[in-house]
Amino acid sequence: MINRRKLFSLFVGVAVGGASGNAVARVDPDSLPRAATAAARPIRKFPTSQTFRIFLDDLSRHGSMTRAAKVTGVSYNTVRYWLAKSRASPSSEFALRWSGRRACFHEHVAFARDVAVVQIESEVSHATVS
Repeated sequence: MINRRKLFSLFVGVAVGGASGNAVARVDPDSLPRAATAAARPIRKFPTSQTFRIFLDDLSRHGSMTRAAKVTGVSYNTVRYWLAKSRASPSSEFALRWSGRRACFHEHVAFARDVAVVQIESEVSHATVS
């Protein structure tokens, strides 16, 4: 839930006249209607299979879920939410085709991490030999 006091402290700072000319009016955020704070919340959209593919591609290249989340434009906690939902109900909304096979999102994440490990180990052994 959005902290109403923080939200309105950002938007309310209306200068009012006075002897010094720099007095600020304070508005109690609890006195404002709830609809004003609800409008400030971002709209949560369900990710598309393209969003999942962007995440999985970056994860398989670099091995970092945090980095892949940033590249995708979502937070790490959002990815954790997707994983939890995918594990809890492996339905069609989390099933997608990636890397030549159709599976649930959490299965693709495990596969992408394995691919990243193999790639990193290959690069390290290649650098050691050279």
